[in-house]
This record gives sequence, structure tokens and C-alpha cells, in this order.
Amino acid sequence: MTTQTLKRHPIRGFIWGLIFGLGLGLLLMVLSIVPLSIPTLAMYTGVTAVLGVVWGMVGPAKKPKGPAPASTPLAPPPAEPMAGDSAPEYD
Repeated sequence: MTTQTLKRHPIRGFIWGLIFGLGLGLLLMVLSIVPLSIPTLAMYTGVTAVLGVVWGMVGPAKKPKGPAPASTPLAPPPAEPMAGDSAPEYD
């Protein structure tokens, strides 16, 4: 039986955290919920990027797509004589 390792993606989480944080910060500024300033935008982007990395490291991992690779035996099993077969006779 083969075991598959779960893949985690902290870099992907960082990138999506940056994109989400930038969008969230701009949305909050446009809707006048937070004051319009570069430090505020950088704060939202940085915090969500760190949260994305954390989610990529400890969040639920996905199983690899596709079937598990077939395991091949190292050596074929020894041949056993079938019932009723006798050992070969040599003259």
C-alpha cells in the first residue's frame, strides 16, 4: 500500500493574501470606511499576506490529483507447485 503525501502551498497563500488584502484595502477606502492613506493600504495587504501564509501552512491540505502510483514488487513471488503436480523426473 502506498501513501500519498498532502501538498501545502504557503507561497500560493502569500500571493492570494496580497491580492485579497489589496482588494480589501481599496474597497474599504472607496467606501469611506477607513481613511485614504498608503500605510492603511499596506497594513491590510501585509496582514492578509501573513494570514495567507499561515493558512497555506496549517489549513486543510488537498490530496494530490490523479490515482496513486502503482507499486511494483521488487521480486516476483516464488513459484509454488500446484496441487496434483509432481516434481519433474530427470533420467
